[in-house]
Amino acid sequence: MMGGEERTPILSSPTSSPAQRHEHYGSPPKKGKFGFPSSPQPKRTLRLQLERLRRQLWRTPEFTTTFKSVVGSGFFALPYGFRLAGVVGGLACMAVVSLMTLLTTKQLVLAARKYKRMRPDMREDAQIGFLELGEDVFMPGGWMVSFLFLSLLLSQFVAVCAYMVFFQTTLSPLVLEIPGVSSSMATWVELAVVATCVLVQLALATFPDPSFLDKTSFFGNIAFFCSFLFILISGFLFYPPDLSGNTVLFNDASGFFACFGIASFTLSAHAECLGIYSSADEVAKEVYPEVVEQVTLLTAVLYSLLALFCYSCFGQDVDQSIFANFTRDGSVLGKCLSISICVMLSVNYPLTLFPVHQMVETKLELTHSYNMPLSSLEAAPSMRTLSRAQLATRWAVIIASGCVAFVINDRFGEISEIGGAFIALVAFVFPPFFFVTMHGGWEMQTWKSTILNCAVIAVGFLGWLTSLRDGVVVLLKES
Repeated sequence: MMGGEERTPILSSPTSSPAQRHEHYGSPPKKGKFGFPSSPQPKRTLRLQLERLRRQLWRTPEFTTTFKSVVGSGFFALPYGFRLAGVVGGLACMAVVSLMTLLTTKQLVLAARKYKRMRPDMREDAQIGFLELGEDVFMPGGWMVSFLFLSLLLSQFVAVCAYMVFFQTTLSPLVLEIPGVSSSMATWVELAVVATCVLVQLALATFPDPSFLDKTSFFGNIAFFCSFLFILISGFLFYPPDLSGNTVLFNDASGFFACFGIASFTLSAHAECLGIYSSADEVAKEVYPEVVEQVTLLTAVLYSLLALFCYSCFGQDVDQSIFANFTRDGSVLGKCLSISICVMLSVNYPLTLFPVHQMVETKLELTHSYNMPLSSLEAAPSMRTLSRAQLATRWAVIIASGCVAFVINDRFGEISEIGGAFIALVAFVFPPFFFVTMHGGWEMQTWKSTILNCAVIAVGFLGWLTSLRDGVVVLLKES
């Protein structure tokens, strides 16, 4: 274990009692709504109280970085999910996924806070990820930790593959319009686009962590809102929405679970939120659960309105990437926005891939400068740089994502659904276990908290199985 004495994972013993859990994690705090610890958690100084009142959450770096982490390529696949599920099915999916995302992300942040407080000698900005929490709750090196590792690795890897697919399908048509480039060169153009994107990400991967991208969050969010406005204006001017004529209320259960996977892929950014929380300062850590709440509600509303609007504009003609529907006219504005969105996602890519680097390097027992004691880093500044082994593994992961994207080609909807299946497992099944175990165990939860957590875990498992099955079947059928 990092920092502090080594503890025996409490779930390694099936007969562990509440008293044993209290000894391991400390006495559970007083419960608030739905089993969350009631505020205030730690004693806050007057300075922290004043600063919290003075600061506006939406203007903090944590808010903009979290918002940019949630806004990804899944944003463009969500109208396709509404086409599969229907209006009622799509809105129901968004409501369920949004509430589950809000609950489990806050649970994850509070579990990380508990983990850090049990290790007072740990660096304030030390990265606390899923694996650290999993090894504290489950048996270290056991099958549950291995299952968590594989699930998280696949969820994040599929997400970055979706980014590469979006780059390829969005930029390749623009390159083919260049004079002298013929349609017969389409395959080579797609390969060149993927190779260029891979080279850009290889360069960004040389930084030890993606914190240097924090200052780009503002520009990435501007690109998102510009694309949002472009879709609304283009829709009203050229593709007038017709809710009654173009849409259906509900398709079938298969479409509902396909939309569930895409919605999970679109909204969930649990691993990224853990990284943002770990890197935040002391004041920002205290208010970060509220940041998560505001970002989740804001993105859920924006995404739902966008998906419903696009579905009412195109009906059953909605493409797997809605941007393709709006940029087929070849307008200069559409091309500029396509490029700006790709730039935004290029900045998002390292944030999404960073948890994968953490997990692979932890599994291979490579050096983690970001988890070392601060005194060691001050004594040896060179430890802040990546070793050759770390750099090699990062480049291998990025090249692999490019290869997968090139092979999959234009199956953006299916890859989003498969990614959402693994994200549903990671985002909705494991965080309740982490939170409950670190806050007294199931015996100490209220009946409301127990029912709610069990329901979230059950829906997460069901969404994982059905979305994975449907996504793989369609992908193989149409390959």
